[in-house]
Amino acid sequence: MKIIDYNKILNKKDITNKAYKICNNVSFPVEYLDVYDHLFG
Repeated sequence: MKIIDYNKILNKKDITNKAYKICNNVSFPVEYLDVYDHLFG
């Protein structure tokens, strides 16, 4: 299942923001930096 459409214009911050928003929408407790580190760490 594709959650975020890949777009070469998006940077790491934009991608992290979108993933973080998804986590918040489903009440998944996570910190912004944890999302960033998980995606790009």
